[in-house]
Amino acid sequence: MSREETVVKRARLRRGVTALLAAPVLIAQSSLATAQATTDLPTAADVTARYVEAIGGRDAILSHESRYMKLFFKEIFSLK
Repeated sequence: MSREETVVKRARLRRGVTALLAAPVLIAQSSLATAQATTDLPTAADVTARYVEAIGGRDAILSHESRYMKLFFKEIFSLK
């Protein structure tokens, strides 16, 4: 094996070892960032509570008594 081949082989080995040593650190950083992003999000209950408050509160929702519905029916089959 020539000197150049040895140098190239050692460089590849160093890169491989560095990648193996760095992988757990990168994975830990990634999972930490994901965990932090997840904890910053509000819960579904918080979002719903803010929505109810924004539209007037629970009493305003329960005080509403009228309903309006518009339906369209299309005849698909003919019974003639």
